[in-house]
Amino acid sequence: MSDYIKVKGTEISVTTANTVGGAGVVRVYAPNLAVLTFANTSGTIGTYTMIAGSEQSFIKEMTDTIAATAAVNCVAIAYK
Repeated sequence: MSDYIKVKGTEISVTTANTVGGAGVVRVYAPNLAVLTFANTSGTIGTYTMIAGSEQSFIKEMTDTIAATAAVNCVAIAYK
């Protein structure tokens, strides 16, 4: 994985299902404990727990959505 990222959009707050602008790679920051749910048209793909103050990047299909039990900040990125 690269040490550099390219920001491809504006960071948004997410709680309900969102494609984050159809992003293929998403950086997520969780200011508080949150459980993320990843889904597609067939249903839930999986879940991921983020502890307060953590950040993680996720690869997803453009139509996959992310929802969270508490507001998380998401932005589309690419690795450089």
